[in-house]
Amino acid sequence: MERIIKSNVIFYDFAWASKLQLWLRELGVDLPRRMDNIVDLEALYLTNKKLSYLHESIIKLHKLKTLSLGQNKFGSMPPEVAKMRNLKILHIPHNKLELIDENISNLSSLVRLELHCNHLCKISPAIGELCHLEELFLLCNKLNEIPKEIGNLVSLKILNISHNELQSIPNEIGKLRNLEILNLEMNRLTTVPKDLKNLKKLKVLNIKLNSLKHIPEEVRMLKQYGCKIIE
Repeated sequence: MERIIKSNVIFYDFAWASKLQLWLRELGVDLPRRMDNIVDLEALYLTNKKLSYLHESIIKLHKLKTLSLGQNKFGSMPPEVAKMRNLKILHIPHNKLELIDENISNLSSLVRLELHCNHLCKISPAIGELCHLEELFLLCNKLNEIPKEIGNLVSLKILNISHNELQSIPNEIGKLRNLEILNLEMNRLTTVPKDLKNLKKLKVLNIKLNSLKHIPEEVRMLKQYGCKIIE
């Protein structure tokens, strides 16, 4: 059974735990000195802690699958995170990230990546190497382009890049044949690529609050496969 700690009690030895979650939203303790004792930790929530860096001891958590760093003060992806190759869920919303660099490719086991509500202006093409990624949240940033390599995310089911500054999206998005939800709301798009017609599994396409002058008829035909187009 999973054990979740939500108290202000200081625990000094977690080595006994096989499935342990630490919820440290309100836990006011000196975490770095204890990190390497939590050998079996699978989920770590360090939200709303005013953090701007991580102690290097975090990379000793080899079994960690979920890491939540939301509502902190990170200006860039902590380098320690890029060394945590077994992560499946990475949650870093509501920080001050401006760039996702090439080190993101190290996290090849990720299935869910949440980077919303940051200051992102650029995403490295290396994001296309996350071949197991199923959910990608980039909403509420300052992106004016998306790398074409995003078309390599063949496992992707949810892509939310709403509330950015995109004037176009790459044709390669049409390669995401497992995509079920595509949210492009509130950008600066004037059109969308005809290649979206290939997304036969798409259930929702949200393109409202853009500057669309033309929607290709091929894209509208997605409705015949049960896709709901919100415009």
